[in-house]
Amino acid sequence: MNFCASYDEIPENLKGMLIENANIFYQKSYEENVLCRKQRLYYIWSDNNILVARVKQELFLKAAILESEPYTYHSGGESMKAFLNEAMDILKRKGVQWTICATTARFQEYPDESFVAPTGNHIIDLTCTEELLWKNVHSKHRNSIRRGEKSEIELKIGGKELLDAYVPIANETYGRSGISSSSNAYYRGLMEKLDNNIIIFLAYKEKEIQAGGMFYYNQEIAYYLHGASIRRPEPGTTNYLLWKAILYFKKMGVRNFSFVGYHFDPEPGSKLEGIQRFKERFGGILEKSYNFRFEQCPIAYRVYCFAMQIKNGKPFEKYQDAIDMQIKKYPELNGGI
Repeated sequence: MNFCASYDEIPENLKGMLIENANIFYQKSYEENVLCRKQRLYYIWSDNNILVARVKQELFLKAAILESEPYTYHSGGESMKAFLNEAMDILKRKGVQWTICATTARFQEYPDESFVAPTGNHIIDLTCTEELLWKNVHSKHRNSIRRGEKSEIELKIGGKELLDAYVPIANETYGRSGISSSSNAYYRGLMEKLDNNIIIFLAYKEKEIQAGGMFYYNQEIAYYLHGASIRRPEPGTTNYLLWKAILYFKKMGVRNFSFVGYHFDPEPGSKLEGIQRFKERFGGILEKSYNFRFEQCPIAYRVYCFAMQIKNGKPFEKYQDAIDMQIKKYPELNGGI
């Protein structure tokens, strides 16, 4: 197994394969973005697979976020589980105290001794014809898209210059779900050094903003990273925006589109169930995968959890991440927990 903390140290033949076929998280531009955020990328590779981890450190706490599944460039060799087991050990030796997956990741396997929950992503194959893409969209969504078009929704497509309009509706959207707001600087940080790999779509009706979306992309795949809308947007606006985004990426030669994030067994009638139905009706294939947390140093992770309890103003309420909220449903994946 091999390790480095700089894209420039990756062997040239491997970099060539990453440039040609891997997603945005394996590109030089993404490392430049992460460095601007005062974080680092670690690269771990074998003769068959490579894994990238974004590493955050605050004081003595050091965590790794896996925003992508491993990129496999040679078939055969070690199993994916064996590769991930060794990768977790290497991260531990580099001082990482726990490792988590981001919703953009599509892991088909997980390391031993992880806390695990099933997840997935709806993936659209953009290499098929526009006619087939349209045919795969649910009839209700097609009607909504037509309605948005008839309403003369205006789209603005761009970069950082659109943040002042996008951030307020993003915070409004997350606020409706009880999620804390993020500053303009946070979103600007996501965009630094990624001029050709991140884009914002905004939808307007009679010059009034209705909805927006932020997307990471390269030639391999586009990710619906963030979505936002006002409380009562013009009917059909978000459907229309996303359909136009799908066509935009297809025209650019992007091969796949990910709606990012899927939770199994949402509560019937819940907002989450509605969001998932909304995503699936665009016709993508649900690719099942795993979300996991691996604790290289359980004590350090407990300290982090307590710090989050204090930050959230709930010092006596146990902090739970997305994994904790689900693992009891899946004892077969978690050693009978």
